[in-house]
Amino acid sequence: MSDQAMIESKANAPVESKRAIKYRFFPTYYLNMNSDTQSFELEVHLPGVKKEKINIKFLEDMFNLEAEQSENKFYCLTEALPFLVNVNSIKAQYDNGLLKITGTVKNPLEEAVDVKIE
Repeated sequence: MSDQAMIESKANAPVESKRAIKYRFFPTYYLNMNSDTQSFELEVHLPGVKKEKINIKFLEDMFNLEAEQSENKFYCLTEALPFLVNVNSIKAQYDNGLLKITGTVKNPLEEAVDVKIE
């Protein structure tokens, strides 16, 4: 294939649209656990982010948050939790740049088995 033919084939090739994120930030967050009520509260500061641009996922022992503020500013946070959570109990509210996530904490001894001493 000649150089000219290669240039023409590249010019006609479909262009992949990949976002070029210039700035990746770790948001400020606070995690509180109340052992009396077996609940937790996670507050994440996401100034300038629209609610529709926030994506958060939870496992029992960790969470992942991604939020896009603008075309080139992106927040991301993946953290291990120091306790296990009931993922079906998690609720989130977002207001004026503050994301509040609440849920219940699993009792680590809930599924414990008694061991007989001989």
